[in-house]
Amino acid sequence: MKQQGISIIEIMVSLALGSILALGVIQIFAGSQASNDIIMGEARLTENSRFAVDTVATTLRMTGHRSTPEDLPSLIFGATNPAVTASDGDDEALDTASPRSVEVTMGGADTTLDAVKANADTITVQYQGLDDDSVLNCLGQTVAAETVSVDTFFVAEGATVAATSTEAAQARASRLALYCSATLIDASGVAAAPTTLAIANDVMNLQIELGDDSDGDGAADRFVSPSTAGLNMEDVVSVRMTITMYGARPLSLLDRLDADADTVVERELRRQFVRTISLRNLLS
Repeated sequence: MKQQGISIIEIMVSLALGSILALGVIQIFAGSQASNDIIMGEARLTENSRFAVDTVATTLRMTGHRSTPEDLPSLIFGATNPAVTASDGDDEALDTASPRSVEVTMGGADTTLDAVKANADTITVQYQGLDDDSVLNCLGQTVAAETVSVDTFFVAEGATVAATSTEAAQARASRLALYCSATLIDASGVAAAPTTLAIANDVMNLQIELGDDSDGDGAADRFVSPSTAGLNMEDVVSVRMTITMYGARPLSLLDRLDADADTVVERELRRQFVRTISLRNLLS
């Protein structure tokens, strides 16, 4: 009985079909990986942002707190020493920077990093502690009674970490961070050396608007930037802050296969979080 084997054409057709199936599996896997990257990136970003916003909000609520108000002048924080001050960032610096300034910035791109930092606002608040050591400043330091803590929040360049890359294993990504600088001043007016620490990584921007109560009814009539002409800091009763967070996620598998070995890119997740805080101690 004559038997016939598989022809080379049949083998080639089989290989072609197998390659098509394999490519489909790779695409499904890559899509699943990309979805997982997004979900994990969003979760990390949300967790980090919650911590950053809550930390700043907790400190701002202490603004103007006094240890023993019945024994101290009613305006221990007044016109010459306001309980809250803030400064505007340089908006033009960000506007004139390259589009890369809003992405995860790679090492060596100092110009765009400086532009991002220049655009961020700063805010400084003062308050006193209590005898029971229940008052902590933004860095977790105890603020004793009649001791003033001066806390300043700002955005600056943080740690430099390894960046996800194709073959450029030594590439580095510069991370921005939200910092707090805290200075404790004792009852005699002697200030300790300030302590400055990053309290949240991957904070791209901090924008501050001050609630101005010009008619004295205890509610903000408008929210304005710190540089608004004629703004009386003694009329500020609330603060609206906007924190912009970013989170990098790795390139997808297909992007990695197609990427230039010398190009290091991380895709970015970016979200804004807004919180309005009443400065209740300034209303009493």
